[in-house]
Amino acid sequence: MTHDELDRKLDILFREYRQACPDPDGSPNFMPQLWQKIEARQTLPLVLGRWTRMFVSFAAALCLAMAVVLVAPYHQSQVVQTTYVEALEREHPNDMLAYSDVVPDNIGDPSWR
Repeated sequence: MTHDELDRKLDILFREYRQACPDPDGSPNFMPQLWQKIEARQTLPLVLGRWTRMFVSFAAALCLAMAVVLVAPYHQSQVVQTTYVEALEREHPNDMLAYSDVVPDNIGDPSWR
């Protein structure tokens, strides 16, 4: 094949390609029409994916807020922090043991006598 024949075949190939694939429309409505086509392709899975990402973000923020609330120190009143036995002990000191049937734990200790 000669150089001229190859050029002619290449020109024919380009001409057939231009006929098969026309140039895109360059009108002012090109971008709005393109966006309409893109938005038409958005289906339920895309919308559900968006909602899922929003839900996961909200759940993560809620977990972080709950962790901060639970970890942050807070002050309780003295009444709540003491047990019933500790409150009774504060009200009735050990000097009242002589009047009760309670035997102290350190009865065998020499300092007790």
